Amino acid sequence: MKSNKLYQASTLQALALGYTKPVVTVRKLLEHGDTGLGTFEHVDGEMIILDGVCYQAKNDGSIVQSEDAAGVPFAVSGFVRGGRAFEID
Repeated sequence: MKSNKLYQASTLQALALGYTKPVVTVRKLLEHGDTGLGTFEHVDGEMIILDGVCYQAKNDGSIVQSEDAAGVPFAVSGFVRGGRAFEID
């Protein structure tokens, strides 16, 4: 059974202060959730995690599946299941 906890890589404050280097990879992030949002190294597009697949929405409007080795400076993910509450650590 998967955990009902949210996983957060770094903080929004660090991202706002310009820390855009990766702290985890997409592969590691997906170990902690099948749904989430975030961004990529050097803020190279928006991250959307849906049904265990990580997508990258690029500046030109295209959406591609991200590489597992892509760097992540900030993201939040979790396993979403109906009827459950999340704990925040």
